[in-house]
Amino acid sequence: MDKLKSAAPIFAGVVTTVLRLPVFFIMENWVFSTEGEIWSTLILRIYGFVLAILMSTLQRNQLFKLYWNLTTGILLLYLPFQYVVMKVLEPALNGIKINDSATLTAFLLCIATGLLAVHLSEEKTWKAAVLMVNTLTVPAVYIGLPPYVTHYIHDFTATSILCNLFYRVSLSMFGLVEEIYLLIYLIRILGFNSVAKPILDSIQRPFLVFWLATFAYSAVHPVKEIAHVDWTTSLDYWLSFLSTCVEECCRTPVGLMATSVVVAYVASYARLLLEAFLYGFRRIGNHNTSGWIEGVAFFFISIQIGVLENHPTDTHKDVQRRSYPLKITSLLVVAIFLETTYQTLNSKIASFSASTKYSNHIRALMTYIILLLSSCFVVYSVCNLVSNGIFLPLVIVFGSTIIEIVGSLLVYTLFLYDFKYSAENLDDTIFYIKSSVGIVVFVGAVIVSCSGLWLVKNEGISWIQTPCLILHTYFKVWNKFNDGYDAFILRRNCRKKINSLPWATNERLRNHGDVCSICYQVMSSAKITPCGHFYHRNCLQKWMNDNNTCPLCSYRISV
Repeated sequence: MDKLKSAAPIFAGVVTTVLRLPVFFIMENWVFSTEGEIWSTLILRIYGFVLAILMSTLQRNQLFKLYWNLTTGILLLYLPFQYVVMKVLEPALNGIKINDSATLTAFLLCIATGLLAVHLSEEKTWKAAVLMVNTLTVPAVYIGLPPYVTHYIHDFTATSILCNLFYRVSLSMFGLVEEIYLLIYLIRILGFNSVAKPILDSIQRPFLVFWLATFAYSAVHPVKEIAHVDWTTSLDYWLSFLSTCVEECCRTPVGLMATSVVVAYVASYARLLLEAFLYGFRRIGNHNTSGWIEGVAFFFISIQIGVLENHPTDTHKDVQRRSYPLKITSLLVVAIFLETTYQTLNSKIASFSASTKYSNHIRALMTYIILLLSSCFVVYSVCNLVSNGIFLPLVIVFGSTIIEIVGSLLVYTLFLYDFKYSAENLDDTIFYIKSSVGIVVFVGAVIVSCSGLWLVKNEGISWIQTPCLILHTYFKVWNKFNDGYDAFILRRNCRKKINSLPWATNERLRNHGDVCSICYQVMSSAKITPCGHFYHRNCLQKWMNDNNTCPLCSYRISV
């Protein structure tokens, strides 16, 4: 019994995910239908869009009520009306005599579906009897009313049922508005991340299931130009087959969104795998990494490159040409993943100290090497695939990631050397390395911004490239410049403070008779702070790069 209770939330989650799947088919057939199709009318598009929003955002209880009401509408409108129109109404309007058995069958079908709809209805009072209006058409035909009266009664019946259905859907809309107000209230109390994460997870799962179903369908029904391939002998055709299946999943806007969600999942778990390698697979904690940056990047890059465009697929060359934009997009997204992963793991590696286990330091070095080799391979692959100068700035951006990784790897190696051998003037060496890397990365970012401005001047403003150029200029140029300038000013002030402090004489060092309070090593020379404390010069400089107070008494040190 306890196992059943524990499995109930899982079962409810699976049911909820399945109930959200029609959203994707509604979006593809209604919202994105082309002119001339059955769903291309404006009213049906709006209604389909509203249904898609409700099915994708309503909470579980409200979603069940929505399906309950839609089931009621189908019972009242679709099932009996198909039989009534074909067997009773159309023959009567055409002057054809109707069998009593057909009339009785239609009447009983209307009564049965009406009673079932009344039973399923949320209204348990006499108002639910209004749903029995679907039985009016059959008696009107049986008693021999004029055809135009019978037609009006049929239209009145259909309109009444549709109005009831629209009323129930509008109640779901009001329920959605109430949920939005509740979410705003919870965001104010708990914060955005704690409230948004469960909602995003509930939206991601249907996208993932939809993509898996689409991928499975593409794998079972391969396109004709690759269906004849002997898969047991050629790895290249296996890769071609997989890329074709993924490309088939990206043919529609909804499929592209689902593929972007899958990319976010893959990036998130790949980053988690690297983090587990860094800390040890047994010590990895909760899964807090996210892959939304890679997912959003995949979506917009795919639109910009033209993955959604339809191409002929008559020959195997056409398959390769059609999969070319997808290969470029995948490589660019992998490069973005490597950059964001480096930024995430680099801050965690920086927290390692001399007390950290030696095996963790080895893992940190291996992590840098893995990121470096992967970035080099991506840049090499992009250079081989792309000959257009438009993508050269992107190569520069990802090349700057390689330079940053090399700089971090060199700095971390020097830190390990300092832990073992206590190198002199290491702080200055690390500062020069970081400054050189920062200058090279900054120059590359400026080149990319200038290239983007040149593209805007020659090709005009693009709704994807222009915002990316603005974000790149702000984060990679402006913020980098401010950070570098602030670091330079801080170090210059730190140097002035250190140089302004007096050196301790040999007599004062002997009278002091203590070790440096920062490194706990014997002092052969020391700087004296205004509060009278003794420190190694290098130790005090490292401390004052981030602080302007005495390490022991927090006395403010100024020039």
